[in-house]
Amino acid sequence: MVVNLEKEQEAAGEIEKVTAVEEAAANKIYVEVSEIKADCEAVLAEAMPGLHKALKALDTLNKQDISEMKNYGSPPADLVMVFDAICILLGKKTGWAEAKQLMNNPAAFLDSLRNYDKDNISSKLHKKIKEYIKKEEFTPEIIGKKSEAGRSLCSFVIALDKYADVKKVVEPKEAKLKQAEADLKVANDDLSGKRARLKAVRNKIQMLQDNYKAQQQMLEELNAKKELTELQLHRAGKLVNGLKEESIRWASAVEDLNKQLRNLTGNMLLSAGYISYVGCFTQSFREVLVKKWMQKMTANNIPYTSNFDIESLLGDPVVIRDWLIKGLPADNLSKANGIIVTSAKRWPLIIDP
Repeated sequence: MVVNLEKEQEAAGEIEKVTAVEEAAANKIYVEVSEIKADCEAVLAEAMPGLHKALKALDTLNKQDISEMKNYGSPPADLVMVFDAICILLGKKTGWAEAKQLMNNPAAFLDSLRNYDKDNISSKLHKKIKEYIKKEEFTPEIIGKKSEAGRSLCSFVIALDKYADVKKVVEPKEAKLKQAEADLKVANDDLSGKRARLKAVRNKIQMLQDNYKAQQQMLEELNAKKELTELQLHRAGKLVNGLKEESIRWASAVEDLNKQLRNLTGNMLLSAGYISYVGCFTQSFREVLVKKWMQKMTANNIPYTSNFDIESLLGDPVVIRDWLIKGLPADNLSKANGIIVTSAKRWPLIIDP
């Protein structure tokens, strides 16, 4: 797993180097494209405001304005000059008769100007328009004195001429921009492929690293379990060895328990007599009385513990300790009295009605 991981990382490193170089090249082309595009837009920006202004002026024209010009019996020469330039732009013959023909449909005439293909003015057409533009009287101010509608049309022709001038400067730049954009697309497509390969390799490396981490974690868990098992085995060995030493004590305890079981009947008989009869006597008289009972039991072959002690048989060490803490004297008489007093509560008599 480690060997595979190292190989994949090495392969990813190589792809990453190549991708970095090509990315830098693509970025360089992108900067170039951005600069050319900005240059084109800056140059066009010189002509566009005038063109927009002229188109806006056209929007102010209406059918009445066109009809008014059409009805001129003998139109001013300057207005005829403007319409000659318009006719040339629209590919028509010059002359007022042709101009009137255009104005027969005012809406269509204005639409043809608003939607004029300004980006495809031929050099020949532009040269013809220039002849009108160069005339001193071909200005919106002079034409406006004869006709406000003519002023707008004059501004439109001048704006188109300026736009065509700018377009001549921009066209080589646009061609260069088009080529640069094509180069950028090729570079980006190639770069995208290499990035995809790099991403696939990185994903594979990530998968290997995740697997490696999972295996490492599993190994750590197994080592931890191994250490815990070894510790448990060690402790178990110590416990077994310790239990061997305890076997003697357990054998002794078993023998003692067997004796207690054999003596259980006699001990309970002595305890019952002790609880029932000796409470009102002194310690010495209690001992004399218990000895007489023992003699009777011996005579009747009833087994009992020879060193009979009420405290060891019926006493609870925890309860007795609590009595002592609360002030009970520590002598045997006081403790025996405590056992007698509380025996009714601990072992209530069940009386058959």
